[in-house]
Amino acid sequence: MEKILTLYRKLAILLYCLGEFFFNPLLAGQDIFVDYFTFQSSDVGKTHLELYFSLNNSKIQFIADGKEYTASVSSSLYIFNDLDQLVKKQSLDHELVCDSFNKTINSSITNYFKFKLDINPATYKAILVIEDKNKNSSVNHKMSLSIPDYWKDFALSSPQIFTSQEDYKIPNINHTVFHTMPQLKLYYESYNLEIDVYSQNLTVEYLLKNESGHVFQKQTQIVPVNQIKSGFKTTFSVEHLPGGNYSLQIIQKNNNNTASSNIPFTLIQSPTKIALRKYDRVLDELQYIANTKDLETLRKLDLNKRQEGIDSFWKRYDPTPLTKENELKNEYYTRIVQANKTFSLKQLSGFETDFGMILVLFGKPDKISGSAPTQVWHYNDLNLKFTFISIDERTAFNLVDRGQVFADYMPR
Repeated sequence: MEKILTLYRKLAILLYCLGEFFFNPLLAGQDIFVDYFTFQSSDVGKTHLELYFSLNNSKIQFIADGKEYTASVSSSLYIFNDLDQLVKKQSLDHELVCDSFNKTINSSITNYFKFKLDINPATYKAILVIEDKNKNSSVNHKMSLSIPDYWKDFALSSPQIFTSQEDYKIPNINHTVFHTMPQLKLYYESYNLEIDVYSQNLTVEYLLKNESGHVFQKQTQIVPVNQIKSGFKTTFSVEHLPGGNYSLQIIQKNNNNTASSNIPFTLIQSPTKIALRKYDRVLDELQYIANTKDLETLRKLDLNKRQEGIDSFWKRYDPTPLTKENELKNEYYTRIVQANKTFSLKQLSGFETDFGMILVLFGKPDKISGSAPTQVWHYNDLNLKFTFISIDERTAFNLVDRGQVFADYMPR
């Protein structure tokens, strides 16, 4: 283990001196996100299925090819009916190219892949197999698919939210919205509307609810009959909402018929806007990425200079400074939120626990093993594992060799 850690430290120094990139455990442990959407097919009686998955560069093996780095990923989607019979199979090959080494290990660079097919309405089981050909390894993702029938009754398609700067190209499939994109772009379709000379106007309602069902915002639109289209695009402001879990419900009323649909999302709102939060808390959350000198400098700032100091700090850690998004910051605070949601104790925030520390530094483990009172987190790509132990059921799990982890991975 010590040899491996020494190798990582040497690699960090080498890449830093080359001006490329430095090893950061924050880049490890990315999830593969999968989501699907359904629409009415152009093939009568069938439903159009679009299934997306995302894969970060840090999870893919690139190999040097002259001045470029290439990766080869194949994916296959298998769909089974309730009798476990294979009814659909689709395979795709993906060739990825990077022009520098640092991009090949950059978890903020996300690749999106899409399956498109038409299928009969029903409930299915599906397996998505993703193979990294350079690494000669694969991962399976199992899911259930509920495919509705859009040909009989008044109905709405799966709603899609878009948070990227590109209009309506890649839907948000991890359902996480950051404060830097205060406008949700929404797209969905409506089917089997009764449109004739006797039809009333179409009433459209948008209800933004928190997880307890409280309605934070409500918008109502009246669409004249002669302006009704099957596809609907709109925007929804979340700029002034507190962070948390929400759902956006869409309700359409056509004559005496009603159709509805909804989409959940998590809002991570202004984690570095110190006007909305306690400054000490903002600094405490930086402990896994800011070194001692950074934190001392930030603590000494005058009140009117603090926001500028925080913003300047994160600019130094922006892997894509020419874009609006700081992907590293977004990923960092996503892990802070997840740690707080999963590991918080009565007098300790989740990110301050040992579980939370490892989650923020390394992401979600590839595997968890062990039995009470011991738990082991495995990170296969890094060839690392961390052992936690609890004295009894009422005691938080503590990291074994905590001091060594601090010495090897915490900023200094």
